[in-house]
Amino acid sequence: MHTMVMPGDNTLALIFPSLLESEAGNYTCTANFASSEKLSKTVQIETIIAVTWLDAPEEQYPILNSDYKVRCKVMANPPPNIDWQKNSELITPGGRYVVESDGLLIQKASESDDGVYTCRAIVIETGELAERNIRVEVHTPPTFEDMGSEPVEVIEGEQASVTCKAKGKPQPKFSWIKSLKQENLASADRFGVNELTGVLTITRVTKEDDGEYVCVAKNAAGSVERTVRLSVVIKPIVVTYRNISIAMEKDATLQCSASGRPSPFVTF
Repeated sequence: MHTMVMPGDNTLALIFPSLLESEAGNYTCTANFASSEKLSKTVQIETIIAVTWLDAPEEQYPILNSDYKVRCKVMANPPPNIDWQKNSELITPGGRYVVESDGLLIQKASESDDGVYTCRAIVIETGELAERNIRVEVHTPPTFEDMGSEPVEVIEGEQASVTCKAKGKPQPKFSWIKSLKQENLASADRFGVNELTGVLTITRVTKEDDGEYVCVAKNAAGSVERTVRLSVVIKPIVVTYRNISIAMEKDATLQCSASGRPSPFVTF
Protein backbone atom coordinates (compact mmCIF):
# COMPACT_ATOMS: atom_id res chain seq x y z
CA MET A 1 0.00 0.00 0.00
CA HIS A 2 1.08 3.60 -0.45
CA THR A 3 -0.17 7.19 -0.19
CA MET A 4 -0.74 9.55 -3.08
CA VAL A 5 -1.52 13.27 -3.18
CA MET A 6 -4.52 13.71 -5.42
CA PRO A 7 -4.18 16.54 -7.95
CA GLY A 8 -6.14 19.79 -7.53
CA ASP A 9 -7.58 19.56 -4.00
CA ASN A 10 -4.56 18.75 -1.82
CA THR A 11 -6.13 15.42 -0.80
CA LEU A 12 -3.99 12.58 0.47
CA ALA A 13 -5.22 9.12 -0.61
CA LEU A 14 -4.24 5.70 0.76
CA ILE A 15 -3.90 3.28 -2.16
CA PHE A 16 -4.38 -0.51 -1.90
CA PRO A 17 -3.20 -1.98 -5.25
CA SER A 18 -4.56 -5.42 -4.31
CA LEU A 19 -6.32 -5.55 -0.98
CA LEU A 20 -5.34 -8.50 1.22
CA GLU A 21 -7.30 -10.00 4.10
CA SER A 22 -4.42 -9.16 6.45
CA GLU A 23 -4.76 -5.46 5.55
CA ALA A 24 -8.21 -5.16 7.15
CA GLY A 25 -8.33 -2.87 10.19
CA ASN A 26 -8.53 0.76 11.36
CA TYR A 27 -6.59 3.43 9.47
CA THR A 28 -6.11 6.97 10.82
CA CYS A 29 -5.36 10.02 8.71
CA THR A 30 -3.84 13.03 10.58
CA ALA A 31 -3.32 16.66 9.49
CA ASN A 32 -2.28 20.03 10.91
CA PHE A 33 -4.73 22.93 10.46
CA ALA A 34 -3.42 26.48 10.55
CA SER A 35 -0.11 25.12 11.83
CA SER A 36 -1.57 24.69 15.30
CA GLU A 37 -4.68 22.50 15.32
CA LYS A 38 -4.24 18.77 14.80
CA LEU A 39 -6.98 16.92 12.96
CA SER A 40 -7.50 13.14 12.60
CA LYS A 41 -9.98 10.79 11.05
CA THR A 42 -10.18 7.01 11.48
CA VAL A 43 -11.79 4.70 8.97
CA GLN A 44 -12.36 0.97 9.22
CA ILE A 45 -11.45 -1.23 6.28
CA GLU A 46 -13.21 -4.60 6.10
CA THR A 47 -12.35 -7.31 3.61
CA ILE A 48 -14.79 -9.69 1.97
CA ILE A 49 -13.52 -13.00 0.56
CA ALA A 50 -15.73 -14.76 -1.93
CA VAL A 51 -16.51 -18.45 -1.39
CA THR A 52 -13.40 -20.43 -2.30
CA TRP A 53 -13.29 -24.24 -2.48
CA LEU A 54 -10.10 -25.38 -0.75
CA ASP A 55 -10.60 -29.17 -0.74
CA ALA A 56 -13.74 -30.43 -2.47
CA PRO A 57 -12.94 -32.98 -5.22
CA GLU A 58 -15.84 -33.50 -7.61
CA GLU A 59 -15.44 -37.30 -7.54
CA GLN A 60 -14.93 -39.19 -4.28
CA TYR A 61 -14.87 -42.92 -3.51
CA PRO A 62 -15.67 -44.38 -0.07
CA ILE A 63 -14.85 -48.02 0.71
CA LEU A 64 -17.74 -50.36 1.50
CA ASN A 65 -18.51 -50.70 5.24
CA SER A 66 -15.93 -48.08 6.26
CA ASP A 67 -16.44 -44.56 7.61
CA TYR A 68 -15.78 -41.90 4.98
CA LYS A 69 -15.79 -38.11 4.98
CA VAL A 70 -17.02 -36.49 1.78
CA ARG A 71 -14.54 -33.62 1.72
CA CYS A 72 -15.80 -30.07 1.28
CA LYS A 73 -13.47 -27.54 2.86
CA VAL A 74 -14.48 -23.98 1.99
CA MET A 75 -13.17 -20.51 2.85
CA ALA A 76 -15.00 -17.18 2.86
CA ASN A 77 -15.11 -13.97 4.85
CA PRO A 78 -17.57 -13.49 6.48
CA PRO A 79 -17.61 -17.24 7.29
CA PRO A 80 -20.22 -19.24 5.34
CA ASN A 81 -22.97 -21.53 6.57
CA ILE A 82 -22.73 -25.03 5.07
CA ASP A 83 -25.52 -27.49 4.31
CA TRP A 84 -25.71 -30.67 2.21
CA GLN A 85 -28.05 -32.26 -0.31
CA LYS A 86 -28.08 -35.75 -1.79
CA ASN A 87 -29.66 -36.10 -5.23
CA SER A 88 -31.27 -32.64 -4.70
CA GLU A 89 -32.82 -33.59 -1.33
CA LEU A 90 -31.68 -31.85 1.86
CA ILE A 91 -29.67 -34.05 4.22
CA THR A 92 -30.80 -33.84 7.83
CA PRO A 93 -27.87 -34.49 10.19
CA GLY A 94 -28.32 -37.62 12.26
CA GLY A 95 -28.14 -41.36 11.85
CA ARG A 96 -25.19 -42.25 9.65
CA TYR A 97 -24.63 -38.66 8.45
CA VAL A 98 -22.55 -36.22 10.51
CA VAL A 99 -21.97 -32.68 9.20
CA GLU A 100 -18.47 -31.50 10.11
CA SER A 101 -16.62 -28.27 9.37
CA ASP A 102 -14.64 -29.76 6.50
CA GLY A 103 -17.07 -32.33 5.09
CA LEU A 104 -19.92 -34.79 5.51
CA LEU A 105 -19.06 -37.95 7.46
CA ILE A 106 -20.83 -41.11 6.26
CA GLN A 107 -20.67 -43.92 8.81
CA LYS A 108 -20.32 -47.48 7.45
CA ALA A 109 -20.75 -46.57 3.80
CA SER A 110 -23.00 -48.83 1.73
CA GLU A 111 -23.78 -48.98 -1.99
CA SER A 112 -27.03 -47.11 -1.28
CA ASP A 113 -24.85 -44.07 -0.51
CA ASP A 114 -23.97 -43.71 -4.21
CA GLY A 115 -25.22 -40.42 -5.64
CA VAL A 116 -24.56 -36.75 -6.29
CA TYR A 117 -23.94 -34.76 -3.11
CA THR A 118 -24.21 -30.97 -3.16
CA CYS A 119 -22.16 -28.93 -0.71
CA ARG A 120 -23.77 -25.47 -0.37
CA ALA A 121 -21.98 -22.46 1.12
CA ILE A 122 -24.18 -19.49 2.07
CA VAL A 123 -22.80 -16.14 3.29
CA ILE A 124 -25.73 -14.39 4.98
CA GLU A 125 -24.03 -10.97 5.23
CA THR A 126 -23.32 -10.71 1.49
CA GLY A 127 -26.06 -12.93 0.10
CA GLU A 128 -23.52 -15.11 -1.74
CA LEU A 129 -24.55 -18.72 -2.48
CA ALA A 130 -22.13 -21.22 -4.02
CA GLU A 131 -22.61 -24.92 -4.71
CA ARG A 132 -20.22 -27.77 -5.41
CA ASN A 133 -21.61 -31.05 -6.82
CA ILE A 134 -19.65 -34.12 -5.73
CA ARG A 135 -20.25 -37.55 -7.27
CA VAL A 136 -19.87 -40.26 -4.63
CA GLU A 137 -19.43 -43.89 -5.65
CA VAL A 138 -18.88 -46.54 -2.97
CA HIS A 139 -16.11 -48.95 -3.96
CA THR A 140 -16.20 -52.63 -2.99
CA PRO A 141 -13.04 -54.76 -2.62
CA PRO A 142 -12.62 -57.66 -5.07
CA THR A 143 -13.99 -61.12 -4.24
CA PHE A 144 -13.29 -64.28 -6.22
CA GLU A 145 -16.00 -66.23 -7.93
CA ASP A 146 -16.02 -70.02 -7.47
CA MET A 147 -13.18 -71.52 -9.49
CA GLY A 148 -13.08 -74.95 -7.87
CA SER A 149 -10.20 -76.45 -5.92
CA GLU A 150 -9.02 -79.15 -8.34
CA PRO A 151 -5.76 -78.70 -10.28
CA VAL A 152 -6.11 -77.33 -13.80
CA GLU A 153 -4.74 -79.81 -16.34
CA VAL A 154 -2.83 -78.49 -19.36
CA ILE A 155 -1.20 -80.58 -22.10
CA GLU A 156 2.49 -80.38 -22.92
CA GLY A 157 3.22 -78.81 -26.29
CA GLU A 158 -0.22 -77.30 -26.71
CA GLN A 159 -1.66 -73.86 -25.99
CA ALA A 160 -3.53 -73.53 -22.70
CA SER A 161 -5.49 -70.87 -20.88
CA VAL A 162 -6.60 -70.46 -17.27
CA THR A 163 -9.29 -67.97 -16.23
CA CYS A 164 -9.37 -66.15 -12.92
CA LYS A 165 -12.76 -64.61 -12.07
CA ALA A 166 -13.42 -61.89 -9.50
CA LYS A 167 -15.92 -59.09 -9.02
CA GLY A 168 -15.77 -55.73 -7.31
CA LYS A 169 -16.42 -52.03 -7.88
CA PRO A 170 -14.67 -50.75 -9.87
CA GLN A 171 -14.06 -53.93 -11.89
CA PRO A 172 -10.73 -55.34 -10.68
CA LYS A 173 -7.65 -55.76 -12.84
CA PHE A 174 -5.74 -59.03 -12.79
CA SER A 175 -2.14 -60.17 -12.66
CA TRP A 176 -0.57 -63.63 -12.50
CA ILE A 177 2.54 -64.67 -10.58
CA LYS A 178 4.38 -68.00 -10.67
CA SER A 179 4.85 -68.96 -7.04
CA LEU A 180 8.21 -70.75 -7.30
CA LYS A 181 10.05 -67.83 -8.90
CA GLN A 182 7.75 -64.99 -7.76
CA GLU A 183 7.75 -64.00 -11.42
CA ASN A 184 5.15 -61.63 -12.86
CA LEU A 185 3.97 -63.46 -15.97
CA ALA A 186 2.76 -60.34 -17.81
CA SER A 187 6.23 -59.97 -19.35
CA ALA A 188 7.41 -63.60 -19.33
CA ASP A 189 8.16 -65.57 -22.50
CA ARG A 190 5.35 -67.85 -23.74
CA PHE A 191 2.90 -66.30 -21.26
CA GLY A 192 0.21 -63.71 -21.79
CA VAL A 193 -2.00 -62.00 -19.20
CA ASN A 194 -5.24 -60.15 -19.97
CA GLU A 195 -5.56 -57.77 -17.03
CA LEU A 196 -9.22 -57.06 -17.79
CA THR A 197 -10.54 -60.64 -18.12
CA GLY A 198 -8.07 -62.46 -15.85
CA VAL A 199 -7.11 -65.00 -18.57
CA LEU A 200 -3.59 -66.47 -18.38
CA THR A 201 -2.40 -67.89 -21.72
CA ILE A 202 0.52 -70.28 -22.25
CA THR A 203 1.48 -70.63 -25.93
CA ARG A 204 3.54 -73.86 -25.73
CA VAL A 205 3.18 -75.74 -22.48
CA THR A 206 6.33 -77.41 -21.13
CA LYS A 207 6.73 -79.78 -18.20
CA GLU A 208 8.48 -76.97 -16.29
CA ASP A 209 5.18 -75.11 -16.25
CA ASP A 210 3.83 -77.59 -13.72
CA GLY A 211 3.34 -75.92 -10.32
CA GLU A 212 1.44 -73.27 -8.40
CA TYR A 213 0.36 -69.90 -9.78
CA VAL A 214 -1.13 -66.94 -7.93
CA CYS A 215 -3.93 -64.84 -9.42
CA VAL A 216 -4.11 -61.30 -7.99
CA ALA A 217 -7.30 -59.25 -8.41
CA LYS A 218 -6.94 -55.58 -7.47
CA ASN A 219 -8.99 -52.40 -7.56
CA ALA A 220 -9.04 -49.08 -5.71
CA ALA A 221 -10.73 -50.71 -2.69
CA GLY A 222 -8.21 -53.52 -2.13
CA SER A 223 -6.73 -56.71 -3.52
CA VAL A 224 -7.15 -60.47 -3.07
CA GLU A 225 -5.06 -63.49 -4.09
CA ARG A 226 -5.86 -67.07 -5.01
CA THR A 227 -3.49 -69.96 -5.69
CA VAL A 228 -4.16 -72.16 -8.72
CA ARG A 229 -2.39 -75.49 -9.27
CA LEU A 230 -1.39 -76.30 -12.87
CA SER A 231 -0.80 -79.94 -13.67
CA VAL A 232 1.05 -80.55 -16.95
CA VAL A 233 -0.16 -83.68 -18.72
CA ILE A 234 2.57 -85.32 -20.83
CA LYS A 235 1.25 -87.40 -23.69
CA PRO A 236 2.29 -91.10 -23.48
CA ILE A 237 5.01 -92.40 -25.76
CA VAL A 238 6.20 -96.02 -26.21
CA VAL A 239 9.74 -96.26 -24.94
CA THR A 240 10.46 -99.98 -25.49
CA TYR A 241 8.71 -102.49 -27.78
CA ARG A 242 10.93 -105.13 -29.38
CA ASN A 243 10.22 -107.91 -31.84
CA ILE A 244 11.11 -111.39 -30.51
CA SER A 245 11.59 -114.86 -31.97
CA ILE A 246 10.53 -117.92 -30.01
CA ALA A 247 10.34 -121.64 -30.75
CA MET A 248 6.93 -123.19 -31.30
CA GLU A 249 5.13 -124.44 -28.22
CA LYS A 250 7.28 -122.24 -25.93
CA ASP A 251 6.02 -119.40 -23.73
CA ALA A 252 6.55 -115.97 -25.21
CA THR A 253 6.71 -112.61 -23.42
CA LEU A 254 6.37 -109.34 -25.25
CA GLN A 255 7.58 -106.25 -23.35
CA CYS A 256 6.15 -102.78 -23.94
CA SER A 257 7.12 -99.85 -21.73
CA ALA A 258 5.76 -96.31 -22.06
CA SER A 259 6.26 -92.95 -20.34
CA GLY A 260 3.99 -90.03 -19.68
CA ARG A 261 2.34 -88.03 -16.88
CA PRO A 262 0.29 -89.36 -15.29
CA SER A 263 1.76 -92.83 -15.87
CA PRO A 264 0.03 -94.43 -18.87
CA PHE A 265 -1.89 -97.74 -18.72
CA VAL A 266 -0.49 -100.19 -21.33
CA THR A 267 -2.65 -102.78 -23.09
CA PHE A 268 -2.10 -105.23 -25.95
